[in-house]
Amino acid sequence: MTAPRQTSAIEFVVVPQEDLFLEGGVRKLFRVPKGTSYPCQMQKNQTFSCLFRHYAKHNGLRKEDLTFFFVDELQQEQTPETVHLMTQDEIWVHHKKKPENNKKKEINASLYTEHFRNILNDRMHSDVKFLVGVDKVEVCGHKAILSARSEYFNAMFRKGGLFESSQSQVEILTHSSSTFIKMMEFIYTNLIKDLDILDTSMIIDLIMIANEYIIDDLKTLCSGAASKLLNVENIVKFMLISSNHDVADLREACVKFVRNQRVALRQNVEFCHEIESAPELGLLLFDATLQDYDDYDSDNNNIGYKRPRISENPSVHDVIPSQSGSANMIQNGNVGSDGL
Repeated sequence: MTAPRQTSAIEFVVVPQEDLFLEGGVRKLFRVPKGTSYPCQMQKNQTFSCLFRHYAKHNGLRKEDLTFFFVDELQQEQTPETVHLMTQDEIWVHHKKKPENNKKKEINASLYTEHFRNILNDRMHSDVKFLVGVDKVEVCGHKAILSARSEYFNAMFRKGGLFESSQSQVEILTHSSSTFIKMMEFIYTNLIKDLDILDTSMIIDLIMIANEYIIDDLKTLCSGAASKLLNVENIVKFMLISSNHDVADLREACVKFVRNQRVALRQNVEFCHEIESAPELGLLLFDATLQDYDDYDSDNNNIGYKRPRISENPSVHDVIPSQSGSANMIQNGNVGSDGL
């Protein structure tokens, strides 16, 4: 009778690459000095989970506190054969690294922001002073920071460039001091602390100044805030600002608002008057109705309904459909001869 074939064994050593401790909430006990070789023998097809458990138990440690390495970190289901371990090779052991404290990261990020907030309007270290608004409120800044954050300021302060490049005092008369200071806050900290409580007027002013000073991130930030403020009373103002200052996200939000609130808008006298005094918004309003007409065609099995033509000076009733679909367009004579 043939004896069962024996699986060959491999002899190797486990060597800690640092002092190993058993550590708890109250005490920390020294267990194994760095570099202490521990001879081991395993079958080629035996999983390393046995090694992890045995080494920790033998040395009075917790296996979940340890990490074992050969050429890479060893996993419990691997075997000496699968990692190509050979006789007299070394396996290294380390304490398992604790996960980083995310809360600490947040605190550091907050401190970083606050440090830059503190140097905003710092008279001691600033190298430029702005006199802002009709009251010429003094706002101090740093040319290097401003130039890095705004193409407008970069052109202003570039050596040999504009007149202001050699000046330590610059007048800003086209914006209020409150708007300018909010812009400076964003330049220094990449955020506006009380953005969620700013009113329509301030958001519009910030979009305008961000557009002028070429700070696209500020314009994007304010566009998001504006989208949350949209209502029947301010929709025309935001439509105008999105159209005149190329704020695509806000324009899209306005179009969506008009679609969803068309009944309330048609019944709002002030809105109708504002639209009729701003004919440049006709195309934007028309865009808001295209989906309605596409849906209307689909509901009627595509029997030939046409999108309306908009006159040069459309009224609100020309471009915002009533609940009866395109009937209002027909009554106003804005459907071409190729209509119904």
